[in-house]
Amino acid sequence: SFSIMDLGRGDPYTIDIPIVECTSAYYAIAPLLAALHEKNKTGKGRHIEVNKCFAATSMLHFNLMYYKYMNILYAGQVTGAPGGFARTKDGIVLLMSEREPMWTRTLNLIEDPILHEPRFSDPAVRKENADLLMERIEQWLAQYTSKEVDELFTKAGIPVGFVRNIDELSEDPHVLARNSI
Repeated sequence: SFSIMDLGRGDPYTIDIPIVECTSAYYAIAPLLAALHEKNKTGKGRHIEVNKCFAATSMLHFNLMYYKYMNILYAGQVTGAPGGFARTKDGIVLLMSEREPMWTRTLNLIEDPILHEPRFSDPAVRKENADLLMERIEQWLAQYTSKEVDELFTKAGIPVGFVRNIDELSEDPHVLARNSI
């Protein structure tokens, strides 16, 4: 359930930007500044090294942690439902309600009597019934825009994020206020 592959066919995603190179550059900033500070202090420079494999792997730290240490970290808890992408009236949101107390908050927000049935009572059975669970949640989400869902879930203390396209991101008030573009 923590794969980074396309859930439909198992195909890897492609990203049209040099993300590993960009991440490697971010990892180079601190040692570069330290070397520059030392040069200004002693007159001698330093060799720095940035490993692109490390940078790429570091972007997957949550995926690797879940894969390698799930049983240790969560003592056998089953995770994965409801969690993932879901459709709203006008877009897609990423839900993250797999664990308590997020599941309880989601139940209180959505108020769907079917979600209170025994087949959704604990993480293991929710995961077994994940398709029906997400279907019910998407029926509820369909009455709201992604922005409304974001506001409702945020107010209820439930992590959620809505997927934006480039147009929406370029017009986001926070992005504009920070002069990010």
